[in-house]
Amino acid sequence: MVNTNKAEVTVTGTPRFDFEMAPNSFVLQILVVDSAGDAVLDTLTVFLKDVDEAPVFLDEDSVIYTLEKTPPGLIYQPSVFDPENKPLTFTLTPSNPEFNADRDKGSLFTTKAFDYETDPRSKITAFTIPEELNPGHIITNITAAVPDNIFYIGYILYTISTNSYLAIHTHSGVVTIANRMDRDSNPLRDDPTITVTVAATYSPPGPPLSHSIELTITVTDINDNPPICSPDTQTRDVTETEALGALITTVTCEDNDVDPMFREHNFTRLSCLGCNQLFTLSPTGSITLNGSLDFEDPNNLYTGNQYSLLVEAADMNDTSLTGNAFIDVTVTPVNEYHPVFVPPSYFYKISELLGRGAVIGEVNATDRDLPAIGVSYSFISGGGTSGLSNIFHLDPKHGTITLLTRPDYEATQTYQLVIRAVDGDPIRPLSATTTVIVNITEANDEPPVCGPNNTHLTVPMDLRTGSNVQSFILTCTDKDSPPSSFIYTISGASNLNSHFVFSPLSGTNVTRLILKEPFDFSGGLDRVWRYRLTVLISDANLMAGEPQPRDEPQTGTVVIDIQVVDPDLTTTAITTTTPRITYIAVRENTFDVDDWYVTFICVLAALLLLGILGYLLYLCGRYLSTLDCSCCEPQPLEDKEIL
Repeated sequence: MVNTNKAEVTVTGTPRFDFEMAPNSFVLQILVVDSAGDAVLDTLTVFLKDVDEAPVFLDEDSVIYTLEKTPPGLIYQPSVFDPENKPLTFTLTPSNPEFNADRDKGSLFTTKAFDYETDPRSKITAFTIPEELNPGHIITNITAAVPDNIFYIGYILYTISTNSYLAIHTHSGVVTIANRMDRDSNPLRDDPTITVTVAATYSPPGPPLSHSIELTITVTDINDNPPICSPDTQTRDVTETEALGALITTVTCEDNDVDPMFREHNFTRLSCLGCNQLFTLSPTGSITLNGSLDFEDPNNLYTGNQYSLLVEAADMNDTSLTGNAFIDVTVTPVNEYHPVFVPPSYFYKISELLGRGAVIGEVNATDRDLPAIGVSYSFISGGGTSGLSNIFHLDPKHGTITLLTRPDYEATQTYQLVIRAVDGDPIRPLSATTTVIVNITEANDEPPVCGPNNTHLTVPMDLRTGSNVQSFILTCTDKDSPPSSFIYTISGASNLNSHFVFSPLSGTNVTRLILKEPFDFSGGLDRVWRYRLTVLISDANLMAGEPQPRDEPQTGTVVIDIQVVDPDLTTTAITTTTPRITYIAVRENTFDVDDWYVTFICVLAALLLLGILGYLLYLCGRYLSTLDCSCCEPQPLEDKEIL
């Protein structure tokens, strides 16, 4: 795959195509499947094109022996193979009148009978051969002749001086290659000339005869080494924001051939699966960026932002000699984008009745940077008069806002929170902020507060019904309820025989305590002279225009102590300005054994007096102990009478 919608079919090179030996066509089935799972199958047919190849001599290194005096005739029939089986034409190079070659079959003929003693022999002692010839390859054939005046029968033996590359046949004098000759390695790299001495020795029954010659073989370089790239594997980290044309790396290759002409090479191929032309290779081996490495580009996501590049260098004189280098390019992400809140701001409305742990809402910020490294949230400012940390809690990972405590509408109606989102880049983090408005809606969470409380009132037993008891007026306030919402009731257990009632009973924040039923002590109906009224004030009265109460009603409490007295027993009468209403002030011992504080105060006072008295006695004793009483000692009186 080159990208998400383009694919390439390439040749692997293993095994090599051979038109004559392998199939000439290939049928490839290509299956394409999209992200939705839909598939289609197509067929690609590849045909091989025949390339004319040179014929091959199967017996290239042939040595032919023929006896002297042999009549002219056929001495050699070559074995030649042509891959295409095309007609062949043979020629003899260089031409020689003593030999002839058949043009169609390549048969080699002699044109005369040779004389071993009189025919000329080659006197060439210097040879130039290419390197890397196979061992056994014939360099030359050394022949020696016996003088005509030698009439006894003997034989000639050939020897060669000690060396690492050449050998000679003892009886035939054929000089062959014994070991590999590598012109590109020492010692031949520094000195390509091989000098040896060949000796021919005739061994008849009489004294031996010998002769020697010196052979010089010069080994020439051939173009047999491919370019070698070093290092052949590289790893490069490139940021996703790298500019077009930036140098990624440079590939360096060298050819070990000696001849400068054979060392020339250039870079011919850059392959990369899924690169989509992102990289460019120059003839000098420089790889530059030719596209965008943006991590967030969908075309780059397919490859995982990692690329394996294969660079091929080819010998300029023999393109079959190639060298390879692999470059692994890893794209490193760059923190490019700030987090973005969606939506850009938030508005929530909550009741002041919500308590600790209640979820208000959630903020959410996204980061376009890939790979995703997460976003964390924190408060910058906000909160009410009691401080941010005492009102709201923000989950740093999920952005959830919850209550730490119950909000109070009467203290703060609106909170403006500023929240920061920071991405997870440890080196260069980027952030964004958003505003969260939290409106607190009013709820009936405050009980009525009324006064006066714990009031002591005195009521004459003959007080007329409908009268305001000692001008007592109850006034109430409520932070979250209007004056019209109050309802006044007196606990039935404390209001025995229902003597007392408030007027009005509801719809106002000011009401009076009224005597509803007269007292009847003489008839035996009433026996209680002291009342402790428990007044319940509720804010549950329906507001004007509201069919239902707003919230759960709240209730306040006031306690009123009332003492009923007989006016005939009073010692002081106080007449108020209110017509027909008389208030009686009664003096009475109100000690009660249940009043523990009276005993406590009395005991405390007695102990204090005893302490003071003891201290005074102590001071008096100290003073008396310091007085000089010697002058005050009584003198005995003379007896006036005999005792």
